[in-house]
Amino acid sequence: MDKETRDLADSFVPLLTDCVAHCSQNEVILPALRCLNLFLQRSSIISDILPSASTSIPTLAKHTLELLINSGGTASRHEVAQSCFKTLTLLMTISIDTNLFEDKQMEVIVSILHAAILDTTLDQQQLCHAIFGFIKVITAQKYKSAQFYGK
Repeated sequence: MDKETRDLADSFVPLLTDCVAHCSQNEVILPALRCLNLFLQRSSIISDILPSASTSIPTLAKHTLELLINSGGTASRHEVAQSCFKTLTLLMTISIDTNLFEDKQMEVIVSILHAAILDTTLDQQQLCHAIFGFIKVITAQKYKSAQFYGK
């Protein structure tokens, strides 16, 4: 990404993060998450995270987790859940050296993952890919929990 494109993309990260944090309509949340995912993905591929993304990560992680909790992580709002799983996967990949979530938050995440995996109404292949991608990142970070590994 050249400097001009990088600077332009960087200027949108706080705005898109605010959309995720403060909007309640799926028509706003989904495009904001998709744009942020694109920026985060490009940043992680070239190992050069956008400056405003690094400062927005904690806020984005918190509000994305809230969205995931509200969506239930299941097929009822599968597009929101899918985007949340993808965003959290990217955030945890970028923040590999830091604990992005506290233990209580990780317990909630694991519960949501269990519910999503056991949801028999999930016939959406894309949502399954997002779920298992997130599980892969959590495993790569060597998260230790009896709940995560099936007691």
